[in-house]
Amino acid sequence: MYRRLVAAMSAVLVVSVLVMTQNGCGSSPAPARKQAKPAKAGQDYRRDYVKTGQNAYTFAWLRYLMYIPKDYPQEPTKKYPCILYLHALGQKGSDPWVLAQCCLNKQLQPTIKDSKGKEVPNPGAKKDFPFIVVSPQLPGDIDWSVWPGPNMNRADWWNDYMLKAIDKLLDHLIEHYAIDVDRIYCTGPSMGGYGVWKMAVKYPQRFAAVSPQCGEGDPAEAARLKDVPVWIFHGNCDEYMPVGNSDDVVAALKAAGCEVKYTRWACEKDSAACIECEKQHYGDFAAACASQCMECNHYKCYENQFDELYSWLLTKHR
Repeated sequence: MYRRLVAAMSAVLVVSVLVMTQNGCGSSPAPARKQAKPAKAGQDYRRDYVKTGQNAYTFAWLRYLMYIPKDYPQEPTKKYPCILYLHALGQKGSDPWVLAQCCLNKQLQPTIKDSKGKEVPNPGAKKDFPFIVVSPQLPGDIDWSVWPGPNMNRADWWNDYMLKAIDKLLDHLIEHYAIDVDRIYCTGPSMGGYGVWKMAVKYPQRFAAVSPQCGEGDPAEAARLKDVPVWIFHGNCDEYMPVGNSDDVVAALKAAGCEVKYTRWACEKDSAACIECEKQHYGDFAAACASQCMECNHYKCYENQFDELYSWLLTKHR
């Protein structure tokens, strides 16, 4: 009896030692690590029902425009470069088609409405634009019914909640569309230029290159973009976003060893006249563009005539 008891106790002791040796003394087994999904090949995406051109969508509460190149259905193995485009002041709200009144989004429309509301060909439309373009719209004062985040009266691009929402939107689109994750770019003018900077320094691993246009950034954050090429555009008499900030940011980027280009425009009209015109149309984006009163500072960014920028972006890979 005694011998059987000793033998049983010895067996229990041996099993305990083995378990402790495998798992660590007094510790629980480590949880299994979640395996990352392998990247899908271009031909694995459903393209049958994808709308090409520019269309409006909603992701949870976030409204956005999305442009799909017209060859998307016919190229089953191709992945596409993608631009995240952040709009400027005056386009917030609950209707993402407001974004199509100006800037890059307007250039992605084959037709526009004339002064009588008639659809006419858009003379500034881009032909065969090779990028998928994602343009989220900031919620505005018109409709807060689906906005769950904080700071409801200040939903701007520098709102951290908004930046996180856009990052989740990109993940969602990458999962469902043939987006080349190594060629995602971020650009936008004015307040959107500010947002480009904030998005880039928060998620530098996301982008192959960025281009803030007549925006602002924090020189102290420049080192976070040491691996992200940057092309900055700004006018030298910009009263909305003073050009001095871009000067400082460019200096900080160069000091941090970043790849940076800087296009710094000179005034083309009388500065005082431009400033007075801007004051008259402040916040009315479409009217300011139509009157061309921003030509000496914001106007070039608003018109978004940056063919050389898009060619440059296509040379950049993450």
